Amino acid sequence: MNDYDLIICGGGLAGASLAKSMAEHDARVLVLEREKAFRDRVRGEAMHPWGIAQAKALGIYEPLLDSCGHETTNWTTYFGGQPVLHRDLLATNPHKAGELSFYHPEMQETLLSLAQSAGAHVRRGARIAQLEHGEKTVVKWKEAADAGEARARLVVGADGSHSTV
Repeated sequence: MNDYDLIICGGGLAGASLAKSMAEHDARVLVLEREKAFRDRVRGEAMHPWGIAQAKALGIYEPLLDSCGHETTNWTTYFGGQPVLHRDLLATNPHKAGELSFYHPEMQETLLSLAQSAGAHVRRGARIAQLEHGEKTVVKWKEAADAGEARARLVVGADGSHSTV
């Protein structure tokens, strides 16, 4: 059984960003992601200016912008087809950033790749089967016709709003 400092269940924006950051700081990290291939769930994704500031600090902003993102720097509100308010986002918030929008599946691929490049181990198609709590938590998972388990001092559930962790 492999030992890690951190096991992250979920490889989305939060899980993959955490994995990248911790692996860059020499933590032994395992990411268990349920999806083998990310699919569009017909939901738009956007990151507000304070999120962009954090994304820049984490080193994920530029890769997201290069792979799948678009930063909107101006916002215009219309009423009855006429512009009633125009806001320069870069000039009017303390983070000097706009709004970053991106295609969700590409964002996930980009961030998981960054986490792997930083040294995190990533398992795709892994469904959490069981957690056993002790001095170190044991995480057991299933992948197609296979199964695995690993131990860590810390387990993070970053597997969405209907978390199984």
